[in-house]
This record gives sequence, C-alpha cells and structure tokens, in this order.
Amino acid sequence: MQTLADLLNTIPAIDPAAMSRAQRHIDGLLKPVGSLGRLEALAIQLAGMPGLNGIPHVGKKAVLVMCADHGVWEEGVAISPKEVTAIQAENMTRGTTGVCVLAAQAGANVYVIDVGIDTAEPIPGLSTCVLLEVVAILLQLRQ
Repeated sequence: MQTLADLLNTIPAIDPAAMSRAQRHIDGLLKPVGSLGRLEALAIQLAGMPGLNGIPHVGKKAVLVMCADHGVWEEGVAISPKEVTAIQAENMTRGTTGVCVLAAQAGANVYVIDVGIDTAEPIPGLSTCVLLEVVAILLQLRQ
C-alpha cells in the first residue's frame, strides 16, 4: 500500500528560476507592484510547477473592465488620483496591463468600457456608457 509520504515524494520540486522569471514579468506590468494581491503569488507558484500542461478547454472567453472615477478621489477613498483612471484605461486598450496579460494567457478578449472616466480627452478603443453625470447628481442630493 502506498502511503501519503510515498505519493508526496513523487511530486517534482518547483522550478525557482521559472518562479523568478514570472515575478520579474509580473512586476514589469503596467500596474502598481503587488496590486493583484494573492493572484500574483498564485501565478508565480503556478509558473514554478513543472509539467503543468493540463489546461481545460473553455470556449470563447471575455473580460469586461468597467472604468470610472465617480468622485471617489475627492471623497478620499481612492489610492490613486482620478488621472490614473484614464491612463490605465488607455493602457488596457493597448493590452499592457496585468488584467490584459492574464486575459491573453487565458485566451480571453478584453473589452474596456468607460462608465464615467472624468477626462475631456477621448480614449480610442473604449466603449462608452457614461454614468458620471448620474453620480454627480447623487452626490449633490446627499449634501
């Protein structure tokens, strides 16, 4: 009879070089370092697993990213000023953000939707569904 210890001994060791490459790649993406939290650590662990080839087939996939400001910077609850929203939305249309890299790895299309980015400049490649005006009215009602 095979014991758990015997079974565990058959698992190959992780590949530290692959994990290091994954860490450098993730840190080089256009996003704040560590901003994907546990997902970053999981991606690095997966990169270190030898023989990880069994990826299940899933049909057509998509990631919808809704971008907006909604006045939260002024409320003091956002970590970045509102100008970062437009910059990151544009970066997403170029495929250079963490979510875009993860989506590409999964074979998913990324659709970036402006639901209230507070910018005067149009951002090419965005779908638009502006909610900013509605939020401004709600903030006025609250006063």
